[in-house]
Amino acid sequence: MFNAKEIINELIVDTVLPIKPDLIGNDIIKGLIEIDPISLQYVPAEWQCNELCMLAVGKNGISLQFIAVTLRSEDVCRIAIGNNGLSLQYVPEEVKSLHLCELALDNNPDAIQFVSDKYITELLLLTLVKRKGRVLAYIHKSYKTSELCREAVKNDLWAISSVPVELRCYEICFDAVSRYGLAIQFVPSDVIDIYMAIAAVEQDQRAIEYISDEFKTLSLCVTAVQRDGDLLEFIPSESKSFELCIIALKNKPAAIKFVPDMVRQKICHKYEINENDSPELIEIALIIQKDE
Repeated sequence: MFNAKEIINELIVDTVLPIKPDLIGNDIIKGLIEIDPISLQYVPAEWQCNELCMLAVGKNGISLQFIAVTLRSEDVCRIAIGNNGLSLQYVPEEVKSLHLCELALDNNPDAIQFVSDKYITELLLLTLVKRKGRVLAYIHKSYKTSELCREAVKNDLWAISSVPVELRCYEICFDAVSRYGLAIQFVPSDVIDIYMAIAAVEQDQRAIEYISDEFKTLSLCVTAVQRDGDLLEFIPSESKSFELCIIALKNKPAAIKFVPDMVRQKICHKYEINENDSPELIEIALIIQKDE
């Protein structure tokens, strides 16, 4: 496998800077960039030229970071951004125009984090989050409004993790958890109520882990352990009745490790299992009972 760094270093040794390499040397460098545009990082600034720069960014826009600043012209930057919108981060401010910023956002909405403040508008941000909700993570807090956050979560519920806590209102949070229960982990505790808790667990039983004990009703606990016995781990001790534990164990015998000692004794007695056996043996016995 070729090593671009070693090859270019050999050319440097054979040539006295700032003298440029001969035609053969130049062709070698072009060949290396053709294979891997990131090889440009090993080419001395004195050897870089518009042709090499265009070649590199046309194949991988991120290679713009390895181009001498004086060679980062609007044309070179436009080609780089057209290839990868995130290369906007390497465009000099004096070259960063509205056109280049729009081109970058068309290519990749995440490039908003590198757009100059003077080009950011409320309409632009709304358009972006409607296209890709998670881009909210790259928008400065000062630009985040209730409307912007609502639209972002509507597009992608995971965007709720990027909504400022003070803007995580009931409407936005309920919309998120009703579509994906685990989103409740990002909901402030003072916003959660029994209706939101029910919606979250109904959508995804694993949400029981992130719900306050005060909302873990018997009905909610049954729903969770019926679907996944291991969720018994997140049920309050006082709610782990004989009946509830049996429901959990029927789903997953391995949940025996989350059963309180008193209840475990009753279960072992019911199924004629030696309670002094290891949890692994009890689990096997329960599996056999379940199969029978």
